[in-house]
Amino acid sequence: MAAGLRTLYSTLWWLALPAVLTRALVRGRRDPRYREHLAERLGRWPGAAPCDLWFHAVSMGEVRALRVLIGLLLERWPALRILMTVTTPTGRAAAEAAYPRSVEVRYLPYDLGALVGPVFATRSPRALVLMEAELWPNLIACANAHDVPVFLINARLSARSARRHRKFAALGRTMFAGISQVLCQSQTDAARFVRLGCREAGVSVVGSLKFDRLSTAPAVHRVCEAERPLRLVLGCLRRGEESIVFDALAALQTRLPGLETVLIPRQVGDAAFFAKALAARGIPVEVATQADFTKAKAGEVRIVDATGVLDAAYANARAAYVGGALVPLGGHSVADALAVGCPAVTGPFHHNNTVAVEALTAVDALRVVDAPESFADALAPWLAEAGLSAAAGAAGQAALASLAGASAATLAALESAGLLPARESASAGAERSAGAASSV
Repeated sequence: MAAGLRTLYSTLWWLALPAVLTRALVRGRRDPRYREHLAERLGRWPGAAPCDLWFHAVSMGEVRALRVLIGLLLERWPALRILMTVTTPTGRAAAEAAYPRSVEVRYLPYDLGALVGPVFATRSPRALVLMEAELWPNLIACANAHDVPVFLINARLSARSARRHRKFAALGRTMFAGISQVLCQSQTDAARFVRLGCREAGVSVVGSLKFDRLSTAPAVHRVCEAERPLRLVLGCLRRGEESIVFDALAALQTRLPGLETVLIPRQVGDAAFFAKALAARGIPVEVATQADFTKAKAGEVRIVDATGVLDAAYANARAAYVGGALVPLGGHSVADALAVGCPAVTGPFHHNNTVAVEALTAVDALRVVDAPESFADALAPWLAEAGLSAAAGAAGQAALASLAGASAATLAALESAGLLPARESASAGAERSAGAASSV
């Protein structure tokens, strides 16, 4: 029955492929990056160099969460060959910026055996390492067929996703049984994976990789709270959130006439949409492509239509809204703001960040809001008084620090499974790395 369902799943994928490709081309009108490297999504990759580990991270958040783990791996095994696949252009840009030479970055092919199977044949990875909830039946089946162990790390599964998987239990049980180890963010996640068919002995709880980023936040981004201007950051804002957010912003501007606001859309190309919505409310707007926060003006919204600027934006503000949580998208990483000491609010749809939200709300470094009034009331004290913002930011940093350690635990799991080469001497690794760098 499971084989028949996977055949049906694959058939539906083939039928949908023309529409999927058309959608990518249409999205490319707004963001040209969707049209770049499109052949990679069809499994056409130049070269066929083998790799040791194949990581898959969907987008920027997952790529950023992997940085500490990848750094530990390359520090201890400098010659380790790492392949990283991503799904979004934002994720690709983040991966290429973080690992310019040491990691090969590609788009993940669409989930068809004919497209993903050749990757296993040509790259021969020791393991396929998936992030969070990236559960693709054909990808996992191809890994199993090539005797490649599958690790699901930083694993999480919302109640809604678990219900969806249970609807296709016959297909899902085979897929879940094909995962060698699941390293979960919480006990709740672990219980859900076991109920869906993962081997209980292969499921463990190590926490979230995203919390390890706290110790690696660039020092240049850490701005003294007392020196932070009266500035609010609307980070990772998504379409559909603007009504609540901009109504609250209008109220905050009335309360705090000197308020500066920086808006960073989640999707590159959405600046014009948000600028139009702000203008309709009579709020002055300036759109920029560079993250020069010193040019933000009181009573105005500066929209920065660029990627890779969130850390600096949060670190130069007294408070923030972390988007994607006033609409049912699961919310973006609230830890990014608190890692640099910026207290924040988020919305009720934050199931992608359950552990972080619980830890940060417990120390009042994060507040959950669902209406313009509660949004404005939650932010106003932090914005008005730098001391309150500083105290909340410090409490949030301490809460995140207490949750760190998942990267080391994940590395230990990979090593104990025999998926990493024998450790080489520091001198041999340095020589090998130097040779590799000179050939690039």
